Amino acid sequence: MRFIPENSSVVYSRHQHTKTPQSLSGRWPQENDDLKLVLEEERENESPRYRFVLSARQDLFIRTLSLTGRLEGTLRPVSLLSEGGQSRSHVEILGPADRQISAGSPWVQTGAKSGEHVSSGLVLLSDGLNPDLILAQEAPFQEYTSFTVNSGRQPVRISLIWHVERAVEAAQVYSTGWTAQSSGTGELLLREWSIRNAGKLPARTAPKQEPPMLCCPMQRRSAELTVDYLRRQLNAAREKQIPFDVIMIEEGWQRSIGDWTATSEQFGADLPRISREIGEAGFTPGLWLAPFVAARESDPFTNPGWLLRNEKGKPVEADCYPRRKTRMFALDITHPEVAEHIAGIIRTLTREWGFKYLKLDFLEAASLKGKRHNDKLTPAQILTRGLQQIREAAGDDVHLAGSGLPFPAGAGVLDSVNVSPEILPQQKKARLSRMMNARTARDEGRFIQNLVLRSHLNRTFWFNDAAYLSFLYPGAENGTREAEELSTAVTHSGGSLFVSDDLSLYGEEEIARIKNSVTAARELSTGQTTPLRIFSDPGICTVYNDQGCIVIFNLNQTESTIELRLSPYRKLLEPYNSYRPFEGAEDHPLEAPRNITLKPREYKRILLRSV
Repeated sequence: MRFIPENSSVVYSRHQHTKTPQSLSGRWPQENDDLKLVLEEERENESPRYRFVLSARQDLFIRTLSLTGRLEGTLRPVSLLSEGGQSRSHVEILGPADRQISAGSPWVQTGAKSGEHVSSGLVLLSDGLNPDLILAQEAPFQEYTSFTVNSGRQPVRISLIWHVERAVEAAQVYSTGWTAQSSGTGELLLREWSIRNAGKLPARTAPKQEPPMLCCPMQRRSAELTVDYLRRQLNAAREKQIPFDVIMIEEGWQRSIGDWTATSEQFGADLPRISREIGEAGFTPGLWLAPFVAARESDPFTNPGWLLRNEKGKPVEADCYPRRKTRMFALDITHPEVAEHIAGIIRTLTREWGFKYLKLDFLEAASLKGKRHNDKLTPAQILTRGLQQIREAAGDDVHLAGSGLPFPAGAGVLDSVNVSPEILPQQKKARLSRMMNARTARDEGRFIQNLVLRSHLNRTFWFNDAAYLSFLYPGAENGTREAEELSTAVTHSGGSLFVSDDLSLYGEEEIARIKNSVTAARELSTGQTTPLRIFSDPGICTVYNDQGCIVIFNLNQTESTIELRLSPYRKLLEPYNSYRPFEGAEDHPLEAPRNITLKPREYKRILLRSV
């Protein structure tokens, strides 16, 4: 299969907030009194890649550039891997009859009909017969890109969209980043794309430290977080000898969203003191903050020029703070005063107060649409520059973890990125889970599927963070089995183990389980990880860790029998040439398929061998 470009289009206006933008569509090259648009095509490693070159004849605000074409080489039904719009968004495997749940990004609108799908950053296509096809943006990721796929018709129609959202001056030439296509085995394509683009990133393509094991004690409501509760967790971790690297103070400690050096009255302690206590207990102090947003009651909100504003001049709302129901507003981080304010906060927290792990949340706010001090940068460039400024302020010895940012922003700057939804006991009956289809009907299913399908990003772009993992399921049916399933997904997919429990409630069973999980995570974290069998069986997720194991998860609510066929992945699995389908079994050559039956929500671990 291959993508055949047919038409291009540009959406633009003379002013950013013009309600009726203009467009120019057709076969390239295109031109009018305002601009000239040319599509460039070249080959890299025998694979075609594309970019636009736009020459402005007037001062313009460029919104999007699009390349539309057809999928050639198949008339079969096509399935796709749809990458979520941001780090916590759901990664989905979609068929022609499936309706997409959510793209999870303000840049991308999901199709309203079955067979109309979108993906961010990359899309992987398969018809089950021909070689798979990947379309993906190339580093350094200067725009957000999305792909729309209409698989409900023949031939399949595909659009590549560059979300530029920046001003271009008259006589200026603007070139987009490249988007490439390649064909082959889908799992290998994902792995090769990650490794190739990690090598193109300007800095920090290989983090210096290993992924940390974290304890992030959380209260059910952030208003309940107190220093006494935190100290109870600290004492429990020390007395029970739970081998965490980092104890992180989660949201709720701050006076308000945006005031990041002042603690709330209910928290009851200043940050320098609690940072010292964590360090003296033998752990690395960590802290949660959302540097690019501010609530109405915060100090940054009182500076009118610091806020991102919409076409009516009103502050742009970034998100609803989930636990306090507090409205948050995006800061204009292109403003020099805002950039210096944020850098000063980061220097204080890290260099003066000793926090060597920072979790940076709601990062997407930096690149929302709005009127800015500097409109000559794309939203992706704005967020990248903001993260680079934080890195410079913190120093290379601080672990920067990102969350809530568009895919694949942060690559090359952040040490780790949250790639899965949260798993908290009180969320097990969440409305979203009940709305989802049967093959991922549980929060746990989304959690595992994201970890597995994004495992190719681990140790290439960053370390994958697994959000919040709980080993406590009070009163929950099959709680122990679910906790083991989730921890297995985390440890074998690589990245950080991120625990959110009240450690004082741990008994001997939970302590033994978490110690085993931390040990396994450390042993397996050095491995390169990749998803396998992406399109083989609905509801079955398979991850390969090159430390010598494959884990298969049945996310279905029914028993499933699969054919384990590893021969297509021989190149990826080198130097292993055989496997043991269960403990005590004889070695099977990779070429020998094997039927494996999994009970509902069961997982099986397959050991690989070199003989």
